[in-house]
This record gives sequence, structure tokens and C-alpha cells, in this order.
Amino acid sequence: TLPAGSTALDALKAVSGADTASGPDAKGYYTQGILKWSSTQWGNYISAVKVDGHSNTNKFFGDNGTESTWDVASQDSYACLGRLNGLEKKLYGKFNVTFNNTVNEVGYLSEKDYNKYSGWMVLINGEARNGFVRTGDIVFNEASTVLENGDKVDLNFTMFMGLDLGQDGMVEDAQELWIPAHAWNTYSFGDKEKTLDDEKPTEPEVPSNQEEPIKVDEPTQPEEPSSPEEPSEPEKPSNAEDASEVFPEEDVNKLIEEASKIATSEDEKSKDYTENESGSSASQASGRGLKTSGKWTNRKGVILVTKDKWYILPLGHAAIIYDKRHVVEAQLEGVVLGDINWRKTKKTVYEVTPKSTTAKQDAAVANWCYRKVGKIKDYNFNYLDINTRKRFYCSQLIYAGYKDLYGIDLNTSKFKTPLGNPIHPMELVTTPKTRIIYKRC
Repeated sequence: TLPAGSTALDALKAVSGADTASGPDAKGYYTQGILKWSSTQWGNYISAVKVDGHSNTNKFFGDNGTESTWDVASQDSYACLGRLNGLEKKLYGKFNVTFNNTVNEVGYLSEKDYNKYSGWMVLINGEARNGFVRTGDIVFNEASTVLENGDKVDLNFTMFMGLDLGQDGMVEDAQELWIPAHAWNTYSFGDKEKTLDDEKPTEPEVPSNQEEPIKVDEPTQPEEPSSPEEPSEPEKPSNAEDASEVFPEEDVNKLIEEASKIATSEDEKSKDYTENESGSSASQASGRGLKTSGKWTNRKGVILVTKDKWYILPLGHAAIIYDKRHVVEAQLEGVVLGDINWRKTKKTVYEVTPKSTTAKQDAAVANWCYRKVGKIKDYNFNYLDINTRKRFYCSQLIYAGYKDLYGIDLNTSKFKTPLGNPIHPMELVTTPKTRIIYKRC
């Protein structure tokens, strides 16, 4: 029980593991138990929390938010890495601008560890009650809020200005101007003066009417939806007709019918992959006349394919699983990280894996694709040119990974012409070199 007039900082000090505070030290920080904080003219804010063993040789994440193999870590990549990369792309035109990949003080998790926008955030009843205070190049949530009876105080570490904690924040754009950014449980970023969108491959623009942000779910583990959401119809690009000529719809439909008749097989590689998570199985109805077969897996390196319409390709898109939350895929803006929740956002979905590879080899292909994130920024509109590595389309990216690493050709001759042999996403399903381990079609 705290006396009347106590602040959020008082509540945190009460559970810090020590009765008295010391400081300030040479840097102006006070210490009590596991806490470090600073007192400024704008209020108090938490600068660091003690984490035994945390150092530059034992970090929670690898470089740029990727998976870590160190003991202190859960060995997963940063859960909102796809969101962060998308926002960086819109703000700066490239990835990994805000990451510093540094632990600033051994034995502590501190502000600006890993990313220049990281730090400790005090939430009162789940909200940043007093918002953010900006001074110089520092934006922080102060801990001087006076508590009311029954208030709940949470101290959370954010990698990016509280956006990953469901809070609105501020970010600095390429012109070094601070602009509002909405929480990552919505699609839109910005305010009436400036809007950023980390989901759609378009340039930031000034909207005439600001719409209410759309809420989305970000599942951390696979769940079989009883009725998949209907995918929104993407805007058709001006050169989509070229794709229809390369991949005639009649021939694509034959592939889809062929794929629907192929039986699923057990993913034997999952037995050797300890981080695998599986979902429900065995011919369950999924609404709208669709049926599922097989067992869903989040195993790294598994190929995802959908026959749903996607921007350029008529009837189809493909990606490869990178970790339990993300896929690597070729989009209009280049090779990017995307959400793994295809069973929620796609009407139809297949999981396939090559017959001749191991789980480690599949994971190596996923890593090969991931290394293109932020480096390949162009979409390959020349579908006949599957040999270029300067740009990719979705199924070509996966084809290239297996071809370059292991000499495995996942292409077929379904769309072969004298000018070239493009690869449609559904060919990754129907090729005799892969097996289907899960499908909803």
C-alpha cells in the first residue's frame, strides 16, 4: 500500500528489491534495486532495468532484430520486425536505419539498446497517461504520474517508441521532423497533416479525409480460423495485363485443380526441428465450402502458396517462413518481411516442402531469402527472366533460393515459351519435387 500522492516511480521503487536509492551518479542516474532512473525538468523516466548477463556478447536479438542464439534470449526474432521494417521503408526509403545493435551497459537493459527508439515505458492501466515528452533527440514517457486508488502500473521495454506496446508515439522522418505515429495494432501511421502506412506499397500522401484506423490481429501462434477473412481486392497495377499474358488464367486454373487433387503428407522434417509448432489437422471444414487437410507448421523454410489474387500475378502468391511470426516475400517494394498469419488473411493456402531437402537446408534457404530484405528493392516485372538476382517476384525468390544453394529446380514447364520459363506460385505446389503438408482449398 502506497500513501496518497505516490507516483508511478514510487510504485516501481517499492518493488525494485531495495529499500533505499543511491545517486545521482556521474551520468545523473539514480539506482534502487533493479531500477535506474533520471530526474529532469520534464519529470522522471526509467533509463534501465537490471538484467543479469545482458551484454554485447549475450543479447536478446541478433543484428537488426533477427534471431539470437545467446543464452539470455528466447532465440526468436523481434516480434514486430515486419512492422518496423515497413515503417522504416516509408520514412527513410530503406531498412535497418534505426537499429544500432548495441547494448549500452553490461548487466542492464537500457534505453537505446538495439534501436535508437528503444526504452522503458510506464503504462498506467495499460495507457501512456501523460503521453510523450520530447527534449532534444530524446523522446520518453515520464514516470511522475500521480496515482489514483486502484491504478495498475506496468513497466515495459519498447523497441520503437511504444508502437509495439499498442501506444501512439512520435517518430523522426527523413527530414528530421517529429511526426505522430499510431500504434501497431492499426494500419495507418500519422495524423491529419501527414500519414504513413506500413502495409500498402504506396508513397506517403496527404489524405483529404483521415479515416478511422482499422484494427488488426497479430496472432503469436497458429490458430485455425472457423471462417477465414475475405481478402481485400488490391488495386490493379497498370502492367498487370503482362502477367496475364505470361500466366494465362485458363492454364492457371488447371494448375489449381491439379493441386486440389494432390494428397497431403506428414512433414517428416518437423521431427528434427525443435522449434516447430503445429496446428489442427485432418480434413476440417473451414467455411465457404473450403476444406483443410494435413497439419499446419511454422517450421522455418516451409513454402506458403495461395491461389488468391495478388497485385500482379493472376491467382497466386508465395512466401517462405522465416520464423514463428514472419515470412519472407517479394512484394512490389522489393523483398520484405511479412506476417505469417496466412490462414487468417488468405482464403486458400498451401504449405509445401521439397522432398529432397532437410529441415536445416530449408532453413538455410529462408536465411538466403532473408538476406535480400532491404537490399532488393525492386519487383521483377519480367516474369520470363528467372535468372536475374537483382530483382524478384514471389515464386522466383523461392525458386532462386533452392536453385542457388542446392541446385534444386522447383520450376516446371507449364508456362515455358521460346523466350523463357517463368514460374507461377502454384507450380511450387504441383511440381513432383515438393510435397504438400497442409492445404485449405
